[in-house]
Amino acid sequence: MSLVKFTTQIVESFVSRNEISPEALPALVKEIFRTLSAIAAETEAGQETPSFGTRQMVEELFQGTGRTLLPERERHLPVIPIAEAVTAENVYCLICGKATKALKSHLTRSHHLKVHEYRNRFNLPKDFPMVAPTYSKRRRELALEAGLGERPKNIRDPSIK
Repeated sequence: MSLVKFTTQIVESFVSRNEISPEALPALVKEIFRTLSAIAAETEAGQETPSFGTRQMVEELFQGTGRTLLPERERHLPVIPIAEAVTAENVYCLICGKATKALKSHLTRSHHLKVHEYRNRFNLPKDFPMVAPTYSKRRRELALEAGLGERPKNIRDPSIK
């Protein structure tokens, strides 16, 4: 995709969700195009591509201006503090506050979200637990008791001929 088309998409998305004066629009277009051009030049020169996405890039462009790429309805604040979302016995849903042992099925059924969408929504790390620690430990113990994760003893060693 060309930089012009990419710039157009970013500007269109930003303008559709934010009030911007007609006088400020050319500066917005120039700044976004300049930023994308710099990223493209760095990538072609073999330098590392920045680790942020387009949405974050535009958010950073307007940091401190009072404007944002995300409309109010798409901003998500957790109903409980993230630090309190995982206890030994439960994992609490940051959307509704429900306590569960395993969060994935609740997210799918109640909120129609996949785990990666949930993590992105609240900017959670990839290793953020979706299962309560004691529940996970107990499931692991049951699996080991059942012999899962061990190589069956009656399988011949392929190195022996």
